[in-house]
Amino acid sequence: MVLAGESLRHAALGAVVAGGGMTAMQALLARKLQAPNSLALALGGFHPADADSEPDDNNSARAAAVAAVVALALLSDKRKDMIVAYAAIEAMIALSREKQLMPHVKYIEILLGVPVYAQMIHSWVMKSELFDKAQCATLDRLSTLDPAVLRRMREQIPTNKVLSRCDVFHPGEACSRFHSDFFATSIGYSARLYVPIYLFSAVLPKYKQWLWGPRPELSRLAVQYIRTCLCLTLAYQIPLASSCVIGVTTSHRLAVILSGMVAAFGLLAEHERRRASVLKAVTVYSLCSFGAHVSATLGVSRSAVKSFQFALFSAALAMIFRHPERQSRMLMKYLYGYDGGAKQSPAAPATEVPSTASKAVV
Repeated sequence: MVLAGESLRHAALGAVVAGGGMTAMQALLARKLQAPNSLALALGGFHPADADSEPDDNNSARAAAVAAVVALALLSDKRKDMIVAYAAIEAMIALSREKQLMPHVKYIEILLGVPVYAQMIHSWVMKSELFDKAQCATLDRLSTLDPAVLRRMREQIPTNKVLSRCDVFHPGEACSRFHSDFFATSIGYSARLYVPIYLFSAVLPKYKQWLWGPRPELSRLAVQYIRTCLCLTLAYQIPLASSCVIGVTTSHRLAVILSGMVAAFGLLAEHERRRASVLKAVTVYSLCSFGAHVSATLGVSRSAVKSFQFALFSAALAMIFRHPERQSRMLMKYLYGYDGGAKQSPAAPATEVPSTASKAVV
């Protein structure tokens, strides 16, 4: 076992590096000095101090569960829903892989995405109050729809004030013209949005290869970038086009649900390796709206919701870090002070690291 002083020193160093790094990045983006916000404090707080010098499943899970409580307590309420939802999703994935519950079916992301996209689109159009202001603002911004269109959508479609949905989204304009203009606007927005993301995720980590070679294949990176932009555009283009195609005699609620279901096919535009990541991001919003709907329907108090969030987040992180050898070596070195890769076996492929903090920022 690691000595208590060494363990605490390792935890303190990780907390300073993580929290300080996040604070420095936010100050750099804001171009002014800022006090650490709740996300930076939570990132620094998520650092187990009772880790062993060798990988141990029970110890790793216990340390992650304790650290999760500290981290969630430091988070502001507006960030908790998405952080807990993402952790729950990662825990379900880890459990399904451990128990081999997830079948190896081609296009499994599309099949799983049908109810997920339907829930998100239905909540966004019919019950936007299920999202908090930040979540709803993000979905509105990604849609690139005019604020007046969004206002009409939420005022008229849920109340069936209009007969034609076309009169809501593009009054006095042909469907073909509206959708062609929407595609051009949305794909342009997506292109600008993903430039810094690809720069930090695909270019800078390989700067040595770009400078001294062998250089990565630029055409392949460009194709992947275009497919990512197209996937985001189709997430809104397909439901909007479907709302025009579906007959006016169909109820608006049913039309919105059907439009949301077919939106999942937009995942086909994304590269196969990235579909799961995109689906997880969408599932976070769907899970948040579903949880808000259930708690409102059952009349659950806010204090009970908070208690459930703490229990769920702690259990989820314990499940995720139950097998530290399946996680990122860099993450294990930061969290526990050892290289978890030594225990990894061919039968246990590495899983994607649950970057809850980065997802919450986006």
